[in-house]
Parts: sequence; structure tokens; C-alpha cells
Amino acid sequence: MRLRPAAAALCAALVACAGPSPLPAPPTGIGAVAVLPALNRSGRELEVSGGWFLDGLLGRPLVTVPDLLRTESVRLLGARGFAIADEAGPGVPALRFTLLRWEPALPPVQFVRVTVEATLEDGAGGRELWRAERRRWMVDTRGQPSAAAAYGLAARRIVAAFLDGWRAAAGER
Repeated sequence: MRLRPAAAALCAALVACAGPSPLPAPPTGIGAVAVLPALNRSGRELEVSGGWFLDGLLGRPLVTVPDLLRTESVRLLGARGFAIADEAGPGVPALRFTLLRWEPALPPVQFVRVTVEATLEDGAGGRELWRAERRRWMVDTRGQPSAAAAYGLAARRIVAAFLDGWRAAAGER
């Protein structure tokens, strides 16, 4: 039996609207973490602010999505009781986000389709302690007045989703 085109389109829409797959459980037993600069392998600039020619004249720094991934990670982890270290080492693992895909739905930016991964590696030997990835994830950015604002919101939502449930180990801070 063949599906009619309308039924096939409905099935495809339902699959596309399904929420993203769950991320692995957060790591445990960690009280301190170093947050490394995010890697941008998307092939796009991903400017959030400071990219306009007058920004340079006014001394405003360039802020990108990878910058926001790092600063938002530091903010969230600190608020959840983690000690934030300047660099990884024995007993201090390193967290890093990597952007592999970033495709805004233009215009206006209603969502950004991303492929992003995050890893937590042992600070002493580089052994992977935790890894999470979302592929072709549609991050909702509706209501933002500009692409830059949508990029900023998407970065914050990515970090919030990936670090959901993370708590510092009691007495480890």
C-alpha cells in the first residue's frame, strides 16, 4: 500500500517537530571545571555584537557565538556550585563546546539549526569523561529583533540544554 503525498508530508512534519533526543546524564563527582574556548567548525562568522564597522571605532569588542557558549557555561556552572578554573589539570576536567553546523532560518530568524557537541575531558590525561551531541537540532529563536539577537539566544539555549542537571559535587569545591 502506498502512502498518499499528504500522509507522507504529515508523517515527515511530525518527525521534524519531535523534540531533540535526550542528552546523556551529567557527570558526577566533579567540583571544579575549566571551560575551554568553544570551537567553531561551522564555516560561519557567527557574530553577536561588535561586528559593525562603527563598533570598532567606538571600541566595542567583537562577540561571537563561541564566545557566548564559553561565558554562559562559566556563568551557569558557577551558579551551580562549580569552582571555575583557569586551566585543566589533575582533578580539574575541561569542558569544551564544538559547533559543527549553524544554519539560521532567514528571514526572520525563527530558529537556528545546529549540530553541536560538548565534551568533558580529564585534565590530567585527556581521557573523555562525558560527551553529548545534538545533530540538526532546531533551536527556537522566535521573537528576536535581529539575527545577532537570535544567535545570542540560541547560544544561551544550547548551553542551558547541555548543562541541564549539572551540579557540583558536595564538598568538592
